[in-house]
Amino acid sequence: MAFVLKDRVFETSTTTGTGTYTLAGAKDGYQAFTAIGDGNTTYYVATDGTNWETGQGVYTASGTTLSRASILSSSNSGSAVSWGAGEKDIFCAVSEAKTVFEDDSNNVAVGSNITVGGTVDGRDLATDGAKLDGIEASATADQTAAEIRTLVDSATDSNVFTDADHTKLNGIETSATADQTDAEIKTAYENNSDTNAFTDALQTKLNGIAASANNYVHPNHSGEVTSTADGATVIASDVVDEDNLKVSNTPTNGYFLSAQSGNTGGLTWAAVPAGYSDSDVDTHLNRSSASSGQYLQWSGSDYAWASVSSGNPFNQNLNTSDSPTFSALTVSNTCTANTFNATSDATLKTNIEPIENPLAILKKITGVSFDWKNSEE
Repeated sequence: MAFVLKDRVFETSTTTGTGTYTLAGAKDGYQAFTAIGDGNTTYYVATDGTNWETGQGVYTASGTTLSRASILSSSNSGSAVSWGAGEKDIFCAVSEAKTVFEDDSNNVAVGSNITVGGTVDGRDLATDGAKLDGIEASATADQTAAEIRTLVDSATDSNVFTDADHTKLNGIETSATADQTDAEIKTAYENNSDTNAFTDALQTKLNGIAASANNYVHPNHSGEVTSTADGATVIASDVVDEDNLKVSNTPTNGYFLSAQSGNTGGLTWAAVPAGYSDSDVDTHLNRSSASSGQYLQWSGSDYAWASVSSGNPFNQNLNTSDSPTFSALTVSNTCTANTFNATSDATLKTNIEPIENPLAILKKITGVSFDWKNSEE
């Protein structure tokens, strides 16, 4: 808020202690502190006729109070007076500590800044001050053009066109641009046949060369094993013998080479296994465990003896002079036999009932005779 001074501002207060003054109203012939304005600051003097205090306070309309923001001088050694009971006079007045005056030498002493709303002796100090701030210390107005040029050329941030800049400009090719991208510069550089540029193609070649590689030329070789400069190797016929093979053991006459991936060279000399004897076949087929009427069946991994049953039919043509017996026989095609013996077993049947008048049924049967068309039928 503003700092305000008004004439004839005089009120009383019964405030005690060192707190904010509560104002009791203007004396006759004077105006109240409302003339200062709510929230504004002013100078004041307070006294009870014995003790006194000068200071700077803020007037607040709500409650009509005046703060004791700063004590300038007092009967309490410059500190706020702790008031007792009774009426005190409070009025606006400028303390000597804040009075500006001309001394006997015609000088005016000011302890801080001076704010001027207009001109001083016709001069705008704010404008002139800004100009003055822009002039370098010890600057002169009698420098020659050569001196000014030298100073400008020596300044690193003057952005002037110097003799050195002119020399650089003369060295730049006509129509040269400064906006080429890295890719454009790289392409132009690699397209120049005599730049010895390290191109992407050369990088690819370099990546394909093994570390520590040299310019080795494969020699030609003749004899049992021949080779040429391109590295092609050919072994002559009938020259590979036992000494040229990498085998894990020493052979014995009659042994053969057996592949053994876990051994040295992956080859091992091994004896030819002996043939099966009757006892070997008997053990392998487990003939002693077979029962009469069983057949040999492949399980997917080995052979085993199995019985003929309805669930496991003996699926083959029967052409034998023997008389085999089956508990069940399933025929999926034509079955031919000299004699079929049919039997009836009551234990295999249910709901057995006698047929009424069977002779009448039999009389309805018509008998026929016939000849086969050929002997196979």
